Amino acid sequence: SLMLSRKKQPRQGTVLSIGSTKQLLKFPSVVMILLFSSAAFGVFLAILPAYMHDKSISESNIEMLFFIFGASRLFFLLLSNVLVKRLLTSLVLITLSIAIGMLIVFYSGTLEQFSIAALILGFGFSVYFPLTFEIIMRKAKENAGALIGAYEATFGIGWALGPLIAGIIANAFGNEIPYLILFISGLFVSGFVLYRKKEAHIV
Repeated sequence: SLMLSRKKQPRQGTVLSIGSTKQLLKFPSVVMILLFSSAAFGVFLAILPAYMHDKSISESNIEMLFFIFGASRLFFLLLSNVLVKRLLTSLVLITLSIAIGMLIVFYSGTLEQFSIAALILGFGFSVYFPLTFEIIMRKAKENAGALIGAYEATFGIGWALGPLIAGIIANAFGNEIPYLILFISGLFVSGFVLYRKKEAHIV
């Protein structure tokens, strides 16, 4: 890369500023979906294995559940080109799928129940990133790199705060409660997306 770049003319770098974040706020539905989905994904990866272990799911079965989750993600990721053609419907579906998956986790106590949750969550967690990114790229006309940076920062905020807040809630109210709260949050985000679809430039 260094050898090839020596032969090319330098380009003007991307300007990173607070304005980039303000520009991202023009997409409120994208911000809401991204924060909710990344927070839920962080909880799924960081906290759910311990929760399943508390429900007497063995280590080998937990590994199998994550294999099911990974296979589901891969399958639905291959369909992302189809889903992007019906963007609004797909965004509502992914938020609802994550919410419903979390509700199933809330009630789950067996391997079969967790398997159903893993399949449903695999759909939501596979396509929310490319679909929300598609909205940003459609509307990014200048200083796109800074806007993408703000997008990634929003993803990181949700990823970091999700497990932290879920852990505090679990310690205070019980291990199941974070998943119920994520279900309710997913319903709210889905309604918000439908209500603000025009302002968020989804349609």
